[in-house]
Amino acid sequence: MGPKKSDKVWKLIPMKVPYEELRPFQCELSELRLEFLFWNWNCVSASICKEIIDKNHTEGVELQGNSMLWTVEHWTKVMGPCAGSDGDLVFEKSSVGLTRTEEFSYKPLFSSGRQGTNRRSRTHARSKKRANRALVAAEVSDSSVEKTVAPIVNTPEVAAGESPPSVGGEGSLGVLIEVPAEALMTPLKEGMEIVSSNSLSSERTQTTESEGIPHSKTSEELDSVVPLLKYLDGKREKYAISKEVGVYVEMIRNRMQLKKAFAVKREWNSATELAREQAAILAIECAAVKVTLQERESQLREKEIECEVLQLNMEKESGRCAELEETYGGLRRSNENGQKMTVYLLARMEKSSEAYDEAVKRSERLITTVERQEKNHVEELAKLEVRRAEEVCIAEELRGKIAEAKTAEEDLCRKVSEIEGKCEAEFQRAEELSASLTEGVRKHEEELANWAKKLTDCESA
Repeated sequence: MGPKKSDKVWKLIPMKVPYEELRPFQCELSELRLEFLFWNWNCVSASICKEIIDKNHTEGVELQGNSMLWTVEHWTKVMGPCAGSDGDLVFEKSSVGLTRTEEFSYKPLFSSGRQGTNRRSRTHARSKKRANRALVAAEVSDSSVEKTVAPIVNTPEVAAGESPPSVGGEGSLGVLIEVPAEALMTPLKEGMEIVSSNSLSSERTQTTESEGIPHSKTSEELDSVVPLLKYLDGKREKYAISKEVGVYVEMIRNRMQLKKAFAVKREWNSATELAREQAAILAIECAAVKVTLQERESQLREKEIECEVLQLNMEKESGRCAELEETYGGLRRSNENGQKMTVYLLARMEKSSEAYDEAVKRSERLITTVERQEKNHVEELAKLEVRRAEEVCIAEELRGKIAEAKTAEEDLCRKVSEIEGKCEAEFQRAEELSASLTEGVRKHEEELANWAKKLTDCESA
């Protein structure tokens, strides 16, 4: 029997785009939990879409990891506890509005040919109009495909001879239909669409208290979607109609595309911002390193210029030292010549004194012997005195020159010592500058190596 009029019925909105055209958007729809659009239905409950789009997160227990990647074999293993004693899968016929004509038309789905009545009378055949008003519980939650139509199928505790919980209200008929387990392996057909006018809310599909049978919502119940979907796929020929114009699926697709685009844009923006921040940090670090390197290079250039200036000064000082050495050599040679001249003059003076002594002796002898020669002797004596005076003047001049030469020699020695001290100071300063320059170059090379390592680490990161 059909649902009560007082039951809340969700309005279905026709799909504008068939599910074949939605297949290119399979990944996006899977992310939005809109996989039911690929189940060959041409009508979607607005509450399903609203609930999925509003929540859009996974709840409950997921079996074997991601159920989105399950194959038919996985569903078969999970659906095993739901099978009857003969291996057929059991679910409630009234939940999908099955009629006798439909049972006869879709006989391949029920190869066993048996229908469990659960000790109740069979339902009478209904008209096509009433069959079109049959309820397809397509109310899904936000968890995943596992909860999409789970309330339609019985729990594993329901056996072939027991009464399953009713769906759709207290007046629903508890007739069971046994579907062979081999039907799970048959692929879904494509190209057709099924129209269902109403869909019950998930709140009306719970176990009624009047039946008195406990109903535990197990994972096998949540995973028992495939046989019902295959059955609904088998009903597409019965209810195939022309496509109606609607906008809800297009709105969902646009919203899905916008949401996907926003997510991609958000990820892209976050990645771009992160990359920009890293690039900015690296650029700042590189700029700081470049500025530091430029400063160090400028300092090194200044030190190199100072070293070049010092080298030029050293060369000039060395040239001046060479000139001073040459001057000192000339002065030394002139001093030696003066000394030689002094020795020579002293020797001459000694000779002159000896000659004077001889002359004095001779004059004495002549005075005593020859008075006639006195005038001549006086004249000769005067001449000798004049010559002696000249020689004395020459000797005094030579002594003054010798003293001046000694003074000049002392001045030259003092200047040479001062120049040597300056040269030693300049050499010491040059050595200190060379040592500091070597230390700066070494530190600069170490910093360059460290920065190169940091840049390599940043590039590798």
